Amino acid sequence: MGQKKTQAKFNLDESVSVSQSLKELPTAIKDLATRWTFLFICLEQSCEAMLLAGFGAFVPKIIESQFSLSPAMAAVIVGKSGQFCHISRNPH
Repeated sequence: MGQKKTQAKFNLDESVSVSQSLKELPTAIKDLATRWTFLFICLEQSCEAMLLAGFGAFVPKIIESQFSLSPAMAAVIVGKSGQFCHISRNPH
């Protein structure tokens, strides 16, 4: 039923022209922008990616200086801890 509703709202036929697709684009963007769940999931994923990028860039340097480890060993420790956190987190 959900697929038929989507097909009725947006024309999903393969023979749609580019101009017809572009005409439906503002409606599709408006529908996405008014779905709060979608927006907050995107915000959460953006924040998580930003934190992980900072974690991967700066934590190895801190571990190197605090524990007198080589850069390679510090990177391995950070990588393994990141993998563990990713595997053990709750799925959405």
